[in-house]
Amino acid sequence: MTDEAIMERVRAGETHMMSRLFEKHQIPLYNFFFYSNRDRSLSEDLTQLVFERMLKYRSSFESNVNFKSWMYRIARNVSNDHWKKANSRRTESIDGREDYVRGDCEHRKLEAKEKWSILERSMNALDPETKELIMLTRIEKMKYTEVAQIFGVTEGVIKVRVHRGLKKLKHIYDMNYES
Repeated sequence: MTDEAIMERVRAGETHMMSRLFEKHQIPLYNFFFYSNRDRSLSEDLTQLVFERMLKYRSSFESNVNFKSWMYRIARNVSNDHWKKANSRRTESIDGREDYVRGDCEHRKLEAKEKWSILERSMNALDPETKELIMLTRIEKMKYTEVAQIFGVTEGVIKVRVHRGLKKLKHIYDMNYES
């Protein structure tokens, strides 16, 4: 059963069906938030809020709209609402980053850790929209058409923004790497 079909059933009052969507999408949503804020607890809370809003606004779901696009539009709104309330962005280091570093050589581990740190700083130097675009297209592997629906623009606009964003990210990374 497609996500859209499940959401249609939720919309029709079968709210227990939301658990299927939760099981399928909780981890990608959590990652979406975590890549943005680096706070595990906050990411869990925001993920939960997305599902609460999906239930609350289930009547706004239209079957001709891609479910993931609709869900990530809600996720963006949840994130924006949170940061408006908090009125400042704070980032935290990733605990256990070493788990993602491969290789036996201590030197390679340190080098990879430093590169990760530079990438993290470079991502945080981007404006929030560019950072979101890169996360959705490169980390969440969403199609440009889906991202275009989330942002309410054409696919071509998204392609241009992602291209420019990646170019800007590379420039910032190179500057940080040289320092």
